[in-house]
Amino acid sequence: MDETDAGKYKINYAECVFDEVNPVYAQLRDNLKCSILSGQLQPGESIPSIREMSSILRISANTVARAYRLIKAEGLIEPAEGSIYRITYSY
Repeated sequence: MDETDAGKYKINYAECVFDEVNPVYAQLRDNLKCSILSGQLQPGESIPSIREMSSILRISANTVARAYRLIKAEGLIEPAEGSIYRITYSY
């Protein structure tokens, strides 16, 4: 992610820290879910694509895809144009 992308998202995902106890996909799912349910991320806002998120966090794209699938199954996000995802949950 270059400097022009830094302000692209409301959350600075590069600051995410993962522990070594729980699976990374579960921690990512929980972090995103908390951000959505707390209103930090609003309906219609986008989150990084799977590839972009994996690059930002320096984790496997498969790990990000797994977390996104779980959040999507809960109705909190949906794929949008291109490869981005949008928040769909409204509280």
